[in-house]
Amino acid sequence: MVAVRHNEREIDVNNENVLKEAQRNFFLAMLAGWVGGMKGKPVPDKPGFKRTDYRNYDFRVVDEYGKGRFSNGSTGTTTVWHFDEPVWVMTYAGQYREEEIPFLKRALVKTYRKGEFHGGRGDVYVDTEAELLYTNTFRGDFENFEGEESILRRRGSLPLGFHWYRGMSLLSGR
Repeated sequence: MVAVRHNEREIDVNNENVLKEAQRNFFLAMLAGWVGGMKGKPVPDKPGFKRTDYRNYDFRVVDEYGKGRFSNGSTGTTTVWHFDEPVWVMTYAGQYREEEIPFLKRALVKTYRKGEFHGGRGDVYVDTEAELLYTNTFRGDFENFEGEESILRRRGSLPLGFHWYRGMSLLSGR
């Protein structure tokens, strides 16, 4: 147990329960955010960046992401807060062309709806009509993970786009 001060009172927090709820809120936030079609709001002092902000009782999930004006490269950070303390973080970077984004969102939505953790990204997903394949190789679990996702043509090719990512609990001692 950890004692957290919030609004001038101490609250006992069980890290295991907090992380379970953090993961649940991560999926809810992702489905309600960019993947679900929410338009992020511009981030002051960060040209090209947008932010989605999801709140659910004692949890808050902030996703900040951006891309350069002259490239397909993008980067972002997702942070889960419990009360006013950051408890989990994920960073990601890579590149996708605009035409791959709808397919990427479908792959992520499928996984997020199941509540399955695959490094904060998606599980293998195939679109036979478009002949696209989403792959994701990761290691670890919600407390400490890293990996890389990519989109390829089904008949074999170099990746059309990719993201690498890494994240961890800010509560655990791993």
